This record gives sequence, structure tokens and C-alpha cells, in this order.
Amino acid sequence: MDEKLPVEGGTRGGKAWKWRHLLLLLAAAAAWLGLSAAAGWMGELNQDEGWYLYAAKMVREGAVPYRDFAFTQGPVAPLVYAAVYNWVDRRGLVGGRAATFVFGGAASLLAVWLAMRIGPRGGRRAAGALCFVLLGVNAYQCQFTTVVKTYALAALLFGLGLLLLSRTGRRGGGGFLIPGLAGFFLALAAATRISFGAALAAGGAYLVLVHRKSAPWAWLDYGLGGVLGLVLAFAPFHAGIGDSLEIEVGVERAFPFGSRDRRTRVIVVRSPSRLISVAPTLAAV
Repeated sequence: MDEKLPVEGGTRGGKAWKWRHLLLLLAAAAAWLGLSAAAGWMGELNQDEGWYLYAAKMVREGAVPYRDFAFTQGPVAPLVYAAVYNWVDRRGLVGGRAATFVFGGAASLLAVWLAMRIGPRGGRRAAGALCFVLLGVNAYQCQFTTVVKTYALAALLFGLGLLLLSRTGRRGGGGFLIPGLAGFFLALAAATRISFGAALAAGGAYLVLVHRKSAPWAWLDYGLGGVLGLVLAFAPFHAGIGDSLEIEVGVERAFPFGSRDRRTRVIVVRSPSRLISVAPTLAAV
């Protein structure tokens, strides 16, 4: 008659293991909140923060991006921050950072959820916990998802797109709706921060290469959702733009003995898309 060998540590060991992991998660959560609070309250003013909040204020007052003021990113960020600008009115810069923290916190939770969804069976909780720990103790991550920049909002939209993309091709994947919404949210992420356009393209390539059998038309649904997102984000502002947008760039050249010579160059941009073509010139001056 075979006897069951006792498991090392027994039930007490299992409970101790769970408590250790719970304490680790609580420590990571405390580190996340502490680092974010330090960045929000004591962090030095970033050069971009005033510009992003000023753009949101102008949108709130009725100004239109690209027509009434120059803006080098997509239009989603000033629109969203304009909707929560009451926080800035009440608390100033700290209010804007608080809104950014909400976006960044939601993006972090989406990343944890995604890690649990795509993690190996039997290790999904561990994958989610590891993701949360790595985000919580990352000072760089906490800094750039608290100061007023486009990273937190773009990460939130990016996370929504990836989460929906991970459901594509699976049973109960929602047919057209899931890949279409995935493309839509990734397009909004690209309309928040232009560099996320690479992720939008990569998502389409993923569907073509990985799900060509399980969901052969998902790439088309994804593409339609992406086009819809880009059109809704950019078309209204392109339609209302005038003939040109003038950007005045001040160039200050230093000479020996403290003398200075200041020159001004005016660059005329016929449409917002032409900003890309003048970016090297702006960087040079």
C-alpha cells in the first residue's frame, strides 16, 4: 500500500508562500504610489508640461489645434486634457499631474491584465504580479506617467488596443468588433503620440502572420477600425485649417566677448502633415 509522502512545508508552507507574495505586492504598490507622489509633488517642471497644458487650455477656450496654434503631436492629448482641465484650474500643475497619474495608473493595470492573459497556464498570476512589481519599482516609469506628457494617455490607449488584440482569433473573440476596436484604440494611441504609429502597423502585421487561419479576415476588420480612428482624430482639424501656418523660430548665435546676434526665421507650413518635412530644420536651428 503506497503512502503519500508529506509535502515539504505542508499547508503552513503554502500559506506562508501566499503571504510572502502578498507582502511583495503590497510593497510594490507602496513603492509605486510613493514614487508617483514624489514625481507629482516634488518633481521639477518638465519643459513640455506647460506647453501641453497651455494647448489643453486653448482647446477648452475654443481654439483648434493646427489652425490656431502649432502642435507637433496628434490632437487627442489636448482634447482629453481639456476635458479634465478643471483639475488644473483648482490645483495648477499638480492637478495636471494628478490627471496624468490616473491615465498612467490605468495603463499599468491594463499591462498587468494583459500579462495575466498571455502568460503560461499555471503561471498567469505570477506573470501579472511580476509585471506589477517591475512597473511599481521603476522610477523612470513612475516619473513619465505622472508628469504632464503624452506617454501616460498613449500607454492607456495602447494597452486597450493590445488587450483587445490578444482576444482576436480566440473562441468568443467577438467577430468584427474585437479586432476593429483594437485597431481603433491603437490608432488613437498614434493620434496621441505619433511614434505609436509603428505599433498600429505592427498590430496589422501580427494578425496577417499569426491569425491568418484562425481569423483570416481579422486584419481587414483591424484596418477598418484603425482608419476610422485616424479619420475621427485628424480629419476635423485638417478640414478647418487655413492656407498656411507660420512658425517663427528664434536663432541666437553666441560670439566672442559676450556679443550676441539674434536672427529670426519664419517657416511657412501649408498643412499639419508638412510639419514632418520641416522637423529637421526645426531641430537644426
